[in-house]
Amino acid sequence: MSSYIFREIFIDECYDEALQSITTDFPYILEIGGNTGLFALRSKTLYPKAHIHSFEPEAQNYSAFKSLIKGE
Repeated sequence: MSSYIFREIFIDECYDEALQSITTDFPYILEIGGNTGLFALRSKTLYPKAHIHSFEPEAQNYSAFKSLIKGE
């Protein structure tokens, strides 16, 4: 599943049109269902000064999310 999500976000850039419609360098992004953190990573890549609030209730995904964000 992660390879599918990676392709969707980083290769096919499915969410970039919506992200690029943001008109500030300091956006607040609310993500419900953070999965493994790839959308948050893409958002932070496009908007390094963004404040991202992401929620992931599933324990394995949350663990993967934390590892990605920490760079582990």
